[in-house]
Amino acid sequence: MANQQPSNSRIREYLDLWANIISDRLNKLAHGPVAVQVISRMETSTGFGPKSEEGSWVRFATGIGGEQAFFISTEDAVKLSRLLHGSGTGDAAAEADANKTVQEVFVQAAADFTATAGPEDNLEPKFIGTGRPVWEGAVQATYCLSCEPEESLIVHIYVSAELASHLQSTWGTGASAEKKRTAISSRPSAATAGPASDVRLDLLMDVELEVALRFGQREMLLRDILSIAPGTVLELDQQVQDPVELLVGNKVVARGEVVTVDGNYGLRITSLASSEERIESLRM
Repeated sequence: MANQQPSNSRIREYLDLWANIISDRLNKLAHGPVAVQVISRMETSTGFGPKSEEGSWVRFATGIGGEQAFFISTEDAVKLSRLLHGSGTGDAAAEADANKTVQEVFVQAAADFTATAGPEDNLEPKFIGTGRPVWEGAVQATYCLSCEPEESLIVHIYVSAELASHLQSTWGTGASAEKKRTAISSRPSAATAGPASDVRLDLLMDVELEVALRFGQREMLLRDILSIAPGTVLELDQQVQDPVELLVGNKVVARGEVVTVDGNYGLRITSLASSEERIESLRM
């Protein structure tokens, strides 16, 4: 993948609008807040990642010509299925419904996009299939949708060369241009927000925060707490092989495995919350 980024802001606005509409659609379906974080604002693309990567594809054709495609990994597709059908959904059921769920979400988002973009753009994305694209991608954008405090979905958007060419010359020039820009920038968590590093946190950088490791937890009756004595064993809700949680301000910011360093306990990080979530943990 090339590192050069196209300078055309019209394609960027187009992609950001899609990200916001998908986020809004998930808000309606999941009945919970969904934040959008830009991982890669926009890049030229010479392919669609490793062919060995498994996941769900959803492809659309547009009225002005060209196509675009969305990709979510199998793991994230299962997360989405659980999110929309209930956290109690079993692995087998969630995986079986994952592709169908992804298709339904993006088809509904396409209808929302048509209503927001306006008729003069003549985009009207139409669902054409779920297979891997046969055309060569010209532009790619990657977004992280934070659906729950501890869950996130990575969505990749690919635009064909033909569609990118049309967008560069016509997108955002119609009567509904202001409506589209309002839709993009209406929420602080929108994809147009700058990276977390742009937030002015200089005055907080030297503030000391309490960091804690959580091996697990459980609820106990007061009488049971009062009966605790030396030698009492308390069973936690976490398995031995489960990762340990790193908390700042009583919010999980990372997970990892316990190690020893020069006779002291330490934590080797294996997964990390997004920058926005870590900044949110400072608001105590």
